[in-house]
Amino acid sequence: MIGQVRYGPLDLTSQDPYFVSVDTDLGQPAPDLATVSRLLSDGDVVSGVRSGNRQITLRVTVAANSRAEFVAAEAALFREADRPTNALTVLFGAGESVL
Repeated sequence: MIGQVRYGPLDLTSQDPYFVSVDTDLGQPAPDLATVSRLLSDGDVVSGVRSGNRQITLRVTVAANSRAEFVAAEAALFREADRPTNALTVLFGAGESVL
C-alpha cells in the first residue's frame, strides 16, 4: 500500500489538488544479465549484474475549487513532468523508496 507519493516538490497524495489513483503501477525492474562463456568447461555462466529501468504508470487526478486553481495546479504538474531529470519518492507504510 502506497502511503505518500512526491514528484519533485509536489505531494501527489495530499488530495489537494492532486490525488494518485489506486491503479498506479510502480512496474518491475528488468534484470540486466551478463553471460560469460568458458573455454575450459561446458556451458555458460549467467549472472545478474544489476536491474534496469522500470516503467512507472501514475494516474493523477487534479481537482480544484476554481478554474484558476485548476490551471495553476495543472501547470505545476506539467512543469515537473517537463524537467529533464526529477525524483519520484514513494513512501510505503514503514520505509522510503526513491525511484
